[in-house]
Amino acid sequence: MRHRVKGKKFNRNASHRKAMFRNIVLGLLQKCSSDSVGLSSCRIVTTIAKAKAARAYVDRLITLAKKAAVVMASVRAAPVRSSPEWQSWRESSDWVSWAGEVSPAVCLRRRAFAVLRSDIAVRVLFQEVAPRFVGRSGGYTRVVRLPSHRVGDATRLAILELSDASPRV
Repeated sequence: MRHRVKGKKFNRNASHRKAMFRNIVLGLLQKCSSDSVGLSSCRIVTTIAKAKAARAYVDRLITLAKKAAVVMASVRAAPVRSSPEWQSWRESSDWVSWAGEVSPAVCLRRRAFAVLRSDIAVRVLFQEVAPRFVGRSGGYTRVVRLPSHRVGDATRLAILELSDASPRV
């Protein structure tokens, strides 16, 4: 019985599925880095089934990054590291309160890193992708079906892309 078992298996074992979705998300985030043109270039081509399944992973990660952005917006800025102000601030009780305020955001970054296993992808997600969707409550990705088929096995292809950053009305 498949009670509370969600998702397709794609004829792969669990570790292979996990690696496949990690690679899809990493490919999408790699296209979204500041080196690329902008949000319109945040797209990858994959099969329809994989795009639909990977959409959930991407949306969850963007939600984590948005929560961290909300936490960090309310936190005071810290002095520049290794400066004399930082040395004195690090030994004061202000540092303890600052660390307590920042810890939820650090936890969210670590949760994203546990999925992505890439420092660069986490940085892109938290600093470049999440701020674009602050005013949006969901639906960060879309799947656009392509009219073409893959040559090798005639599988229908789709584009998995980030939606525009404008909030829904």
